[in-house]
Amino acid sequence: MAKSLAYIILFLPLFCITAYLLPGKKQWLKPLQITALAIVTIAAALLWHALFIKAPLHINFGNWPVPYGVSFQFNIINVLLLLVFYCVCFAINLFSFADLDLKNQRSFYLAFWLLLFAITGLLTTQDIFNFYVWVEVVLGSSLIVINTTTKKNIISLTHYAIFSILGTLLMLFGIAAIYTLVGALNYQSIALFISTHPHSIIFSCIGLFVFSVFIKAAVFPLYFWLPKAYPDTSNSSTMLLSSLVTKALIFSILNFFVLWRLYQFHTLVVISIVLACLTMFFGVMGAANQFNIKKILSFHIISQLGYILLAILVPGITGFVAMLFLLIHNIIVKTGLLMTSAVVENKFGTVELNNISELRHYSTFLSCIFLLFALSLAGFPPFSGFWAKLLLLKALVIAHDYIAVTIAIIVSLYTLYSMLKIWRMAYSEPSEAKKSGEIAAMTVLEYLPLIILMLLMLFISLYPNIIIQAAMHAGIPFGEHSP
Repeated sequence: MAKSLAYIILFLPLFCITAYLLPGKKQWLKPLQITALAIVTIAAALLWHALFIKAPLHINFGNWPVPYGVSFQFNIINVLLLLVFYCVCFAINLFSFADLDLKNQRSFYLAFWLLLFAITGLLTTQDIFNFYVWVEVVLGSSLIVINTTTKKNIISLTHYAIFSILGTLLMLFGIAAIYTLVGALNYQSIALFISTHPHSIIFSCIGLFVFSVFIKAAVFPLYFWLPKAYPDTSNSSTMLLSSLVTKALIFSILNFFVLWRLYQFHTLVVISIVLACLTMFFGVMGAANQFNIKKILSFHIISQLGYILLAILVPGITGFVAMLFLLIHNIIVKTGLLMTSAVVENKFGTVELNNISELRHYSTFLSCIFLLFALSLAGFPPFSGFWAKLLLLKALVIAHDYIAVTIAIIVSLYTLYSMLKIWRMAYSEPSEAKKSGEIAAMTVLEYLPLIILMLLMLFISLYPNIIIQAAMHAGIPFGEHSP
């Protein structure tokens, strides 16, 4: 049963990709999207439930033994992330039906399923070369997603492509160096080699490989491609890339640190912690200095990635729980905030803070939704951001990293400042440049996905133990039993 569910998760995206490549009319686009996403979401939920009482599921295609076969592992954590991805993507797809910036819906949905297929492989693969292949599929599908817009964004595409290719080259060098030393590419063989040969040269090779993932995940200092690429595409594309790509890549770093016991390489950990803190700080500083809602939120993507990376770098179950909570919280909340800005852009034609005002009079619903997501992002209790940051601060205090604690608190205050700036200028403050004329009311396809995301955020806010218990269930290898 569990294996059948895993095959649905792996191969349903391929079926959808094939369907979109067929010629014909487009009337079946919306039914196919909704039906396929519902099936894959249910499959992920059932598989996640099954993995609570079963060991992780391993799939070797063609029954080829390791290290020759292509192998996948489905465990309670990566399946939970896939489940969250599917739920958020369901909301994004509903919104995309009414997205005015989408140039070609068929191309968007084709790239969407290709991206989901690649993300599934990225999270479940057990081989660093296959990891590289999945990363490149993510790159290709992301470029298509960015290009499915009516906006002229050749500069954004160029930035995204250049830094992705740079990361690719470094990744290939790292993989070649690791293979030269280890003689194998699968995760377990590398872990065994490190445990028996803990020399600085293998950690240097792995450090190069990890840094290449940092580039693709928009970690300081090569992060500035993201706020150029993400805002200059369609709103649906921005939400999709924000919720899937950067989050899946940053999660993959956890796999490497845990499986390969990289915490014993003190220099790599210290450098990574410094980069995480700088990512948090410069991301939020960039947001504080912007007056475009989408650019503010794009810089916050960078800042929140710094939080997640910092949690990854704190060894022990407490840091692991904080990482998982931060990751899921950000996937939901960031998508919700981007969707509120998308509604504003659809109705007012701009997201410049100087050109919009008093949105609370336009829509009380939109104002309340934005305020809930903004308070959660800033870490106000009892919302999900509060639990996520509380767990992170607790993990940092246990690790006696008080400098990181201070930086995390400062960044939270600046996050609050930038959210209040949006609220004051866009939702409350009158403006002489306020757009005149009749503004269309929100549609069902704008209401419904925001309600879905809000309910998801409130669910993990009111029932945080669901995520904590999942992390505890998977966190036994850390050697601790309480967050």
